[in-house]
Amino acid sequence: MERPERREAPVVEIPRRPAAAPPDGAPAPIGDRVRVESFKLSPKVGRTVEPKAAGVAREPDLNGAPVALAAHVDGLSALALRCPGRERVEIAVDDAGRPHLLSWQADLDAMHYVSTWVRSHAEIIRMACPDRPFDGSLPVTRHVFTSTPREVASLHGADLRLHVLAPVRVGTSVAWYAAPLNEPGLVVA
Repeated sequence: MERPERREAPVVEIPRRPAAAPPDGAPAPIGDRVRVESFKLSPKVGRTVEPKAAGVAREPDLNGAPVALAAHVDGLSALALRCPGRERVEIAVDDAGRPHLLSWQADLDAMHYVSTWVRSHAEIIRMACPDRPFDGSLPVTRHVFTSTPREVASLHGADLRLHVLAPVRVGTSVAWYAAPLNEPGLVVA
């Protein structure tokens, strides 16, 4: 280890306090002048950082734009509108006009709120999307996506359609694997 470079210490004048006896055990004052030593520290040695490869994407995208979850479920068309404050939950319809909600497992808690919002705003949704059939009187079907199926095992038998959507590395590129994890109406005993 290198020793720091020493320089001539400057002399600093310190005003003297009124004479008072130092407490027991304290050093007696030397005088009005005190020598202060200073030194320059050498620069820190640079660290080399190991480069890391880019991580695998968390959600599918197409040229940087997100891909709707509805694209991974046959027969669904995503609607361009979202529930205010719960934008991570997608709204889609099937050919019969039945509303569907789609979200990642992390946004499961917002599904009930969005379901209520869709039913109460059915007329507005119909007007906003006149090219798609939309029947707000039909029950809302809820889809939950996960990349780790084990984490949603306790949701089997619930009124949810569970899907796996996970990245798969193929050579140097990433593809997305999507599949249903449960069948509608199937009750696991």
